[in-house]
Amino acid sequence: MNDITEKQARAKALEAERRKQTERLGQVAAAVLRTEDGKELLEHLWNRFGLTERVFILGEKGEVNALRAAIRDGERAVVAYLIALAAKGGFEFSTKTRP
Repeated sequence: MNDITEKQARAKALEAERRKQTERLGQVAAAVLRTEDGKELLEHLWNRFGLTERVFILGEKGEVNALRAAIRDGERAVVAYLIALAAKGGFEFSTKTRP
C-alpha cells in the first residue's frame, strides 16, 4: 500500500470512530435531558444564555461591544450543540415546547 492509500484508510477509520462516538454521546445527552434534572438544567441554560435573544446587547452607554457579543454567541453555541447532540440520540426539542 502506498502512503496516500494508508493515510486515506487511517482518515476513514478515524472518521468512523468519530461518528460512533458522536452517536453514543447523542444517546447519553438525550438520556440526561429526558430526566427531570436534565429538563431543569436545559431550562436554566436556555434562560441564562438566551438562545432566542439578540447577541448584540447594548452597554450602559448605548455602545455595542463586539467582544461581549462573541462571548455570548459562543455560550449560546454550546447550548445549541448540546441540544443538537441530544437530537442525534432521539431527544425531541422545539422552541414551541422548550423548557
